[in-house]
Amino acid sequence: PLVVETEALVINHQALSHFIAFGAFDEKVILNDAIHMVPPSSWVCYDRSGNERAGRYWTPATLSKKVNENVVSGTRRRISDAVERHLLSDVPVATFLSGGLDSSVVTLLAQRALGNPIQAFSVGFKERKWDESEVAREVAESCGADFCRIELTEEEALESVAAAINSMDIPTIDGINTYIVSNAVRKEGVKVVLSGLGGDELFCGYPIFKEYDLLRRLAHMPVWIRGILRLSGSTGKRLSCLPNNSEPAEAFARWRRRFFTDKELNDMGLASVDWESNRVDDACFIDEKAALSWAEASVYMRNILLRDSDQMSMAHSLELRVPLLDLEVVEWALSIGKGEKCTGNFNKPLLISAFEEELPRSVYSRKKQGFDLPMDRWMRGPLEQVVNDGINALVKGLPWIELAMHNQIKAFRAHKIHWTRLWGFVVLGHWIKKNLR
Repeated sequence: PLVVETEALVINHQALSHFIAFGAFDEKVILNDAIHMVPPSSWVCYDRSGNERAGRYWTPATLSKKVNENVVSGTRRRISDAVERHLLSDVPVATFLSGGLDSSVVTLLAQRALGNPIQAFSVGFKERKWDESEVAREVAESCGADFCRIELTEEEALESVAAAINSMDIPTIDGINTYIVSNAVRKEGVKVVLSGLGGDELFCGYPIFKEYDLLRRLAHMPVWIRGILRLSGSTGKRLSCLPNNSEPAEAFARWRRRFFTDKELNDMGLASVDWESNRVDDACFIDEKAALSWAEASVYMRNILLRDSDQMSMAHSLELRVPLLDLEVVEWALSIGKGEKCTGNFNKPLLISAFEEELPRSVYSRKKQGFDLPMDRWMRGPLEQVVNDGINALVKGLPWIELAMHNQIKAFRAHKIHWTRLWGFVVLGHWIKKNLR
């Protein structure tokens, strides 16, 4: 009952549930049971006889001790050192500069360490509402970097979607934007680029860090109130499935990242998600905000952002480096108390305090945007055939899911669900079609 046998692939049902729930696979369960991932911060060794030895070279279990030095200067020094280390290369290194705080900090420090102008790439669109390259230009000019704006049309971006899906060695609900940016930068002759990935997870940049205390209070709701909430629309259904108040902080972070609840999975004929084996005891961390940071790094960042950055950049032979995830920076950030890292009116207040004197205020005083694509509109128009082909391939590979797919498409067309809830099935269908013979 745990696997569905196909002609050339054995699909693990637990992996399927995890993908649909979170938009990615946990490294311990992926679709093909014949393939295994090396866990994070681990090593595997094979001798000449094929015998395997494995171990782990780092664990967060040692991070329960609070730092005892000035957190602002300590943060500035550690990130500066990490960026300098990641500039070591026998070819020129550039940066992705989105105009957000994390990539701006990395560009600022890389420029300072090199002395000579570093190329800072920002991808912009003719359609102004997607384009944040003007803020990126302001950052580059303020720190002396060589600003390189690459302008794409909607048609050029759309052409990359099918190619991006085909480049996925394992399916992911995200990654299209990284493919587009990597493709554009590689065409400019760049081989190594620095990214600001990791700042949101380590320095409280996501909504969960501000929502957590409220969610904890809502978790006290009696069962009968949760039952009423389930009848009040999609938000009510989500809140009705909140973890119990006795659950660790990690459970709330995972809840916040889910696209589908266990009940919704069960209604599709899928198993509930099992993530007990990946739990990290909150006691490993100095407080619940540090535990949330680790949860965000362990789910969304590790399973989606890092994998997407790797496979989508390497699809263009572009080496993407992440200095904010340097081990020294990670250990430092996870050892800072919430009162010094997660307070204030801005997102990532400690990161702002460390670099605000050197960055334009527009970098951190505006609403977080990121490099977003109008996927909802595209899926109803120019990508409609891509959507249909993916769903048809999924139903052909997994016939028992046909009714669930009919309901998802109906809800999407009626604007009742977010586009990501359908897109995961589309990508999964294309992946199954490519890997079945």
